[in-house]
Amino acid sequence: MRDVPEVLFGGARGGGKTAALLGDFLQDVARYEEHWQGVLFRRSYPELEEVIKQSHKFYLPTGAHWRASSKSWHWANGACLRLRSLESKEDASKYQGHEFSFIGWDEVTNWAFPDAYKELFACLRGSGKQVAARIRCSGNPGGPGHNWVKDRFLIGEHKKGWHLTYDEETNMSRIYIPSRTSDNPSLILNSPNYTRQLRAVGSKELVRAWLEGDWDIVLGAYFDEFSEQRHAIPDIEISDLPKKWKVYRAYDHGSYHPFAVLWYTYAGNEMKEFEPGTLIFLRERFGADETGKGLKLSVADIAEGMRRRERDFRRKVEPGPADNQIFENDGGMPLSEIMAGRGIYFERSDKRRIAGWNQVRYRLQSDLIKFCRACKHTILSIPTLQHDDHKAEDVDTTGNDHLADVVRYASMAWPIQVQVEKIREDVRDIRTFNELIDASDDLMSRIRRPL
Repeated sequence: MRDVPEVLFGGARGGGKTAALLGDFLQDVARYEEHWQGVLFRRSYPELEEVIKQSHKFYLPTGAHWRASSKSWHWANGACLRLRSLESKEDASKYQGHEFSFIGWDEVTNWAFPDAYKELFACLRGSGKQVAARIRCSGNPGGPGHNWVKDRFLIGEHKKGWHLTYDEETNMSRIYIPSRTSDNPSLILNSPNYTRQLRAVGSKELVRAWLEGDWDIVLGAYFDEFSEQRHAIPDIEISDLPKKWKVYRAYDHGSYHPFAVLWYTYAGNEMKEFEPGTLIFLRERFGADETGKGLKLSVADIAEGMRRRERDFRRKVEPGPADNQIFENDGGMPLSEIMAGRGIYFERSDKRRIAGWNQVRYRLQSDLIKFCRACKHTILSIPTLQHDDHKAEDVDTTGNDHLADVVRYASMAWPIQVQVEKIREDVRDIRTFNELIDASDDLMSRIRRPL
């Protein structure tokens, strides 16, 4: 397997993935000696501490010396493995000019975008004797980078793995090797209740991801209510919408980061297939390149693109909510005025995050939100949103949340009023336990009634 330049070992929890990365490097310490120079990344230093701990167990018996100041392992024959944290492409740029014959990425799905990963390709090269330079990754389903990792290793097409793929861009082959909890017998021996503990979570989707390494579900999804079957619908011709239904545009600005535009309508009672009050997202424009970064277009060009798109609607488009930064005056003309000069208008949005996400959740739960298939990036991105590690009720902003932000703005523009039924006066005035018992059946049925 050392002859395959790029390998992902991933899937289930407890499959020994970190140990596999450490072992992959160790197997060639004696073979390549001083030509065997490696680096192993985790996204943050706290995450790296667990790798350091495991590395001591594997490397100390081989005679390796740990240098805490440089966080690196050194062998007497000159081989060296550095353990590093790396968060962004900017961090990756610091390694320009470095040469590594081994690059490891532990929990690679923790990187929301592949740009840092691709940046380090320039550092992969061997020197001296014929070294099998390679990249090794580990990862679980879920996380901000779930989609790009799944796509890169063609896991959706080859769910069982072991399919060797050739990449013309890198002139390298790659393969996905699935891991299972059962692949780690020492874990089962030392923690015989581990799988039972995972099953106790109660969610079939989580258990399938954690124990079987199923990449077709998203672990830790913020909106686990989202169902493509329920919430995605065939495209509707905008010109065929009932005349009473206005079409709105909503916008999240970005230049280095992606921009996002969604066109939507608010359903009345003219179409039986939609509950009145349903938000229907009709079309989208997602301003990102293949790595997920922004297109760096000018505001004028973005507005022109919207105007060209709206000509095909044969329908007036109303100003909807936009990211409030476009209305700010920072010494120059506000971006909103530049857009207005091209006939593209917006209104200020209610940017409260938690309240906004709750509005999206209410709509998902009550089927009062639909996405036409033309909104393909929106349909792909919403189920991949993760909880913020530091504020669990919020979305992790390191993921692709730009289109979801626009959905949030629109939902806050048309908020659902959650009705809380008041307790009847004859129940509120109960004074004795006997009276309470007599009224309890009616009272509890109304308290438990779904909102």
